[in-house]
Amino acid sequence: MAYCVVRTDLMSGTTDPSCLEHGRFYNAHDAQEAIQNGSIVQVGDLEAGERESHKYTDVADGAVLNDVVLIAEPELITDTSHHKGIADYISPAGKIIRGYRLHQFDEFSVSAEGFTSATLQAAQVGAYVSVAEGTHMLAASARKPETGLYIGKIIDVEVKNFVTYYCIAVYGK
Repeated sequence: MAYCVVRTDLMSGTTDPSCLEHGRFYNAHDAQEAIQNGSIVQVGDLEAGERESHKYTDVADGAVLNDVVLIAEPELITDTSHHKGIADYISPAGKIIRGYRLHQFDEFSVSAEGFTSATLQAAQVGAYVSVAEGTHMLAASARKPETGLYIGKIIDVEVKNFVTYYCIAVYGK
């Protein structure tokens, strides 16, 4: 199974470490769960007994841009028994993962796997990007969403090394 590939093209966290967060992803049943790069998650309180690790969850209704991060963990593949690429990487359950705070005018790119399958066809230059309700997946639409967390717009679609990337500029507030 292929997972989302993410690029941190012009993210504030690439040069300013104060724009980075760390945490573990928890599902709706409060159990730690694996998560793919390119996901948008809500940052909760620090985990019990932790000083820097937050509790990441799916984005709740009413969340704003300051409440969320983009998951962009380095793709370190330790199982080399057979060939794997970066599209085979998923952050395992229980692992502390890196999240980039989203700021207006940041830019990042995700592969098609970062979008819900229902909205992937709408993912083209000029499309609006939000977080699909109650999930951590991106959603593309021809119109600006009236509900949910608005992220920004797709400003370019490019193919690099056989991967189609959707470049997203953060405009949400």
